[in-house]
Amino acid sequence: MVGQSVSFQRYIEEDVPYAKARYQNESRRLFEVLDRQLAGREYVCDEVSIADFAMYPWVRAHKWARVSVEGLDNLQAWLPRMRAREGVGRGLAVGVPEAEVDQWSAERKQSYRRGGASIVTPVD
Repeated sequence: MVGQSVSFQRYIEEDVPYAKARYQNESRRLFEVLDRQLAGREYVCDEVSIADFAMYPWVRAHKWARVSVEGLDNLQAWLPRMRAREGVGRGLAVGVPEAEVDQWSAERKQSYRRGGASIVTPVD
C-alpha cells in the first residue's frame, strides 16, 4: 500500500485523487495496526525479527507516501530504533544516498517514471 501511495504521490504525472486517497488511507490504517502491535514492545514480535526488517523500509517511506505518522507514538519510537541497528545502516548506505534522492534532476525523475532507471544505483 505504501509503495502504491509513493507511486501516485511522486511518480505518476496524472492526478488521480481517488488512488492517492485510497493508498494513503490504507497505509495509515496499516500503520495504526503496527502501532498497536508495538504497544509495550520494542519490536513487532518482542525480539527483533524478520517482521521488523520486512516492514521497516515501507514505514520509513511514510514521508514520500505523504502518510502521517502523527499520534502513532509506538511506531515513531520504533523507526529510530530500527534505523540505529548496524545492519540497517549498512543496508541504507547501498545505492543512492538518502540526501540525494529528493535532489534528483527533472530528467532523472522523468526517466524513473518511464521505468528507464532504478531508484537504486548499482555499486561497483
